[in-house]
Order: sequence, then structure tokens, then C-alpha cells
Amino acid sequence: MSDERETAKPGALLLILTGIALIANLVFSYANGIRETSGPSELLGSVAAKVVLMPAIVVAISRLWRGMRNLRSSTKVFFGVSLLFAIVNLSAFSKTIPYESSTAGSSVKHPEQLRNSFLVDIPNREDLRIEKDGPLPGVPDSYQLIAINEELAVQFTVLIMPSLENGSTFAEGLPEWEQGLLKKASRKVSSRKLRLDGKEAYEVVLEIDADELTFQMRTITLQSNGKEFTLATTAIKGSEIEADLQRFFDSFRIK
Repeated sequence: MSDERETAKPGALLLILTGIALIANLVFSYANGIRETSGPSELLGSVAAKVVLMPAIVVAISRLWRGMRNLRSSTKVFFGVSLLFAIVNLSAFSKTIPYESSTAGSSVKHPEQLRNSFLVDIPNREDLRIEKDGPLPGVPDSYQLIAINEELAVQFTVLIMPSLENGSTFAEGLPEWEQGLLKKASRKVSSRKLRLDGKEAYEVVLEIDADELTFQMRTITLQSNGKEFTLATTAIKGSEIEADLQRFFDSFRIK
């Protein structure tokens, strides 16, 4: 009778652990799929779920084959497989952590990773010529990226600056920011507030006449973590790459 109880306990424990790990893994996978890029907490949670889930499945299958009839054998296999999965997944986790994002008082780090994170969803990225990539001269804790596809006549711009320190709010600073853009443009098409990466942002669409062509410039700015982020695309008006340009904005994440 005691042997039957000992045999039943591991089965119930494995069933509970497998259920919890499966739910956790589904939740983290779903969250990561929505965000497209995962922060360290999401990645670590996914790794932890897999470290429990996969060994539980291995042990459960082994028990179905009646290869293990006691708690000691199940426990040894469970922790052995769990250790193996922990080593493999944590090794991959250390290589998958996104770039360290900027916060107030810190500097923008890892410019190569930062550049790649902004350009990852741009088609034909190998055709891009990096015009500028690094801090603005004389502006600590800043970052500027200008990438140009000369064949398609498209320019992608990213600018990260410390937030305004004169006490003005983000909304109050927008009109002056917009006026600065208008000086370079022939006319304004539209301006509106929107949400980008779950944060309030401000968009301005401008048209710039150059020779016999008209370029359309779309600029979005937002503030987060003591930084002001500005993203911009410039392309020939009416070109058939609107979806590609939209992907540049949609892929933007602040970690």
C-alpha cells in the first residue's frame, strides 16, 4: 500500500509542475510575440518556464513507459534534465538580452546593437549607407543615426537626446519642436498625437520640394526614461514603400 502511494505522488507532482510550466511558457511566449522584442525579464521567465516544463515532460513520458516506478528515480531524472536545459537556455539567454537602454544620467551604450535594433525590420538593410552613427558633438548622453538607401531615395533618422531640463513639459515643448521642422519644409501636411510603444507621442508629416521631386518626411517624437526619442523617415512622395517605412516605426521599442 505504501509503495502505491509513493508511486502516485511523483505522478501527481509531475502533472502539477507540467501544467504550471506549460501555462507560464504560453504566457511568456504570447507576451514576447506581441512585443516582438523581449526584455530581460520576459526572456528569463521564458527560460525558467522551459527549465521546468521540458524535464517534467521527459519524466512524465518515462513514467508512462513504466521505466521509473519510484520517487527517487523520477527526481534524479527530473533534476538532471532540468540542469541540462538550464545550462543550454541560460547560455542562449545571455546572448539574446537586448542592448542596455538609456536612462537619465547614464550614457547611450553599445551603438552597434542600438543601430541594429532600429534597422532590424528594414528590407534590403544591406543597401543602407550609414551617414552618421554615434553621439552628437558636444551633447553628452545623446545618439544620432542617419541611414540612407540611395537607390530608393529613402532616409531613416533616429535621434536620442536628454529630456528638456528647463521645467517645461513634453506637450509644452512640442510647438517649438514642430516649428524647427517647418523651417526645413515647404509645407506641413498633418500633425497629431498618437501612441508608440504604449507611450504618448507626437507626429508631424511634412512635404519638402527639391528640384522636380517632392519628398515626404514623417517625424515622431516621444519621451521616456529621461530621454527624448525622435524617429523620422524621408522618401519620395507617392513611392510604393509605405509599408516598409511603417515597419521602421512599428518595430520601435524602449527597453
